[in-house]
Amino acid sequence: MVAVSSDNEVVEAGHVGREGLGGHHVLLMTDRTPSKTFMQVAGTGIAVPVEHFMTVIDNHKPTRDLLLHYVQFGELAACSFSSRKRALQHEGAPRAMAADVS
Repeated sequence: MVAVSSDNEVVEAGHVGREGLGGHHVLLMTDRTPSKTFMQVAGTGIAVPVEHFMTVIDNHKPTRDLLLHYVQFGELAACSFSSRKRALQHEGAPRAMAADVS
């Protein structure tokens, strides 16, 4: 997953593995995102049309709740990881130790 700035600068913004989910913005009812998702290695993936996905989300509360919890947990984990890495760097931890967190 990459984020693209208004001047077309591209930066890697995330990875999606076997258990992953792209397109969080659709689940969060946002119609646009500055990121693009694509496969970088051989394998398979499933692309679900937004209309079909939203039909399930709108009509099946357990699925919607499960996916919202998944997105929330992923965001909390990312924030926690980032905070821990900054804390190690700020505390003057040996560079190798701070690098292990990345």
